[in-house]
Amino acid sequence: MKNSKINFSRLLFEFISISFAVLIALFVNQWREGHNNQNIADKAAEVGSVTVRALMSRPRDIGFYVFPGVSNVWTVPFEGGSHEFLVDGVRLIDARAAFHFYATGITPAMSKKFIGAGSQYAAAYLDHDGNSLDGSVDVYFGPTAPAGQEHNWIQTIPGRGWNMLI
Repeated sequence: MKNSKINFSRLLFEFISISFAVLIALFVNQWREGHNNQNIADKAAEVGSVTVRALMSRPRDIGFYVFPGVSNVWTVPFEGGSHEFLVDGVRLIDARAAFHFYATGITPAMSKKFIGAGSQYAAAYLDHDGNSLDGSVDVYFGPTAPAGQEHNWIQTIPGRGWNMLI
């Protein structure tokens, strides 16, 4: 068996996350009788949606960042690089919830790095000052930048496919 150091802060965070989910379930069960269940479900969906959007756009764990310690703008949806959302044997519940808000499915290949092939996922939800993105901007995609648009251009490789999420 491989020796590995247990990350107690991650373990504690997972325990708290699961405990919180259990407490919510108990609360909902207590209020089920005599209350408008649709109202409770709507409020729970609203809170869940806001929570996972916050987890995705402003992650607390350094493992989400492409350039940790340098920039808090670029993030990755696979904290720890695992499609199972496991780091040191601990399930990363926040990362898992955030990813499944971001995308509906996952495969092992999505989290692997293949040099020169495969997919890499990076997302930015903030501007360079750490403010939420707002408004609009023109972004150009292609092998070469249009004249004067070098700062708003993302290079693509001729003859190769690509896609983006908006």
